[in-house]
Amino acid sequence: MRTFDQIKRYYEIEKKLANRLRRATQSERQQLYVEVYDEFLTTLANDSSAPSNDLTLQAGRTRSQMKFLRRFLYPEAVFLELGSSSCRMAIEVAKHVNKVYAVDVSFGTVDRSSLPPNLECVEFDGLHLPVAPESIDIAYSHQVIEHVHPEDAIDQLAEIYRVLATGGKFVCVTPNRLNGPHDESRMFDAVATGFHLKEYTIAELVQLLRQSGLWRVIAYTGGRGYYMGCPPVALSLFEAAFSLLPWKWRTSWGAYFPVRPLLAIRLVGWKL
Repeated sequence: MRTFDQIKRYYEIEKKLANRLRRATQSERQQLYVEVYDEFLTTLANDSSAPSNDLTLQAGRTRSQMKFLRRFLYPEAVFLELGSSSCRMAIEVAKHVNKVYAVDVSFGTVDRSSLPPNLECVEFDGLHLPVAPESIDIAYSHQVIEHVHPEDAIDQLAEIYRVLATGGKFVCVTPNRLNGPHDESRMFDAVATGFHLKEYTIAELVQLLRQSGLWRVIAYTGGRGYYMGCPPVALSLFEAAFSLLPWKWRTSWGAYFPVRPLLAIRLVGWKL
């Protein structure tokens, strides 16, 4: 377990690098996404302040994601994962679909020679997806859009819309700002100031998805493998009421059942 001083050091490193992205122009950010995350990984490679990269914990997180994502997969599908990082999730998905594109600004120490033959790693600048238009059946973004500069979010979503085939789905999972922040700044600030450049509510993200062209959007609530689709407006109404509470109450109550499942953002948008 990390000490408070180690957590603070990690937070300070993250905040310093994240502020470079916050203050940069859009043209500068296209290069900075790659530079900042490469520098971050290099800086913390042997730093005791970094969270533990426990393989058992990572495997558990992959299984948890698959319990939700599995319902959208089918053998003929072409799948794209944004922010693949270690490729653990992409490797698991590759067992269930025809082709997987793992997309990230940096793949660190991933051994590409050990990956399944139907999995391709693709590096990008954080915005422009280097895959053919209308070639993707399922695009997946798990804990990614909060790392994108808010001025770039709609551009990234427009790219997702461009590469989705007609009838294709975009599955987006991200933390809710109402019970956040959820990055390393949660112990120090009332809003995210680390690598979560902007955290969203369900209502805010639905608006962005529809602005990008994904008009049909379903929200899912639940947990531990049991999920139920519902109209986003129902959860948005709960958000509106919950947002009236003081921040300390929201972060406290929002961490526990039954509030937490209602705030967890799991949205699926279709390209019609």
